This record gives sequence, C-alpha cells and structure tokens, in this order.
Amino acid sequence: MKDPNHSNIIEMLGRNHLIGQLIEDGVHAAVPMWDQGVDLLAYYGTEGGLIARPLQLKVAETTRWGLYKKYANIEGLLMVYIWNVRKISDVEIYAMNYEEALNHLTISGPYTTSDSWTKKGGYDMAPAHNSKMWESLQPFRMTKGMWRSRLARQ
Repeated sequence: MKDPNHSNIIEMLGRNHLIGQLIEDGVHAAVPMWDQGVDLLAYYGTEGGLIARPLQLKVAETTRWGLYKKYANIEGLLMVYIWNVRKISDVEIYAMNYEEALNHLTISGPYTTSDSWTKKGGYDMAPAHNSKMWESLQPFRMTKGMWRSRLARQ
C-alpha cells in the first residue's frame, strides 16, 4: 500500500485537531464527499433550528496565512487556518469569513496590489510569531468554547 504524501498527512492532522475542538464545543463536523472549496461542514442545533457553516481549511506545519479569490463566492464560508500541526501543544487555529480575511489582507500591506493577487488570484505568506501580521490575526484566534458563537456570526 502506498504511503500518503506529506501534504495529505499535514491536512489530516489539522482537520482532526479542528474536529476534536469542535466536538468539545458541542459542534458536529461532516466531511464533504468531494472538494469544491469546502473541506468541512460544521453544524449544531438550536431551539431556532440548525446553524451550519462551510469551512475551508488551510493547514500548515508552521505559520502560514493566505487568501485566494476562488473562495469569494462560497456563501457563509469560514476560512480556518490551522498552524503548527506537528506538535499538539503548539497548534493555533484562526477563523474568519472571506470578507474579514480580505479586509485583513488589504490593511496588512500592499498584498492586494501584488502580482500574486492580481494575476494568480491569491496571496500566501508565513507570518513570524510576534510579527505585526501575527499580532493582527490574534482577534481571530479560536480556542475551546468559541466555536458556537463564531459559527453563528456571519
């Protein structure tokens, strides 16, 4: 049997860490049958009905943040960045909707005028810990107990 490639392993580590955090918050997770920009569905029931959000996961062994235009039209999509997945105690998870991510990219520097954004349709970077970019992402950092309210917000 063929071993999974490196990126498959990293993605699986991140997804499983996220699912564990969702379960601890009483949120269910479902994996779509195929990838059309949605890697995971997160949902929970309320007295008023079901709260459900599609999630696009960006998983990395280190710090890695980026945004791609191809996700702009997926209604209700949350961009979820999962970092440092090789060491459970160091995992960081950030969640923001596409508009928040685009706003963050725009105010963080000249990224939306770069060739990467204008010609290739996306931007990807590795913000160092304690850098200005890393610090500006902290309001989006997710920990246990935060998922229901994040999923309920648009």
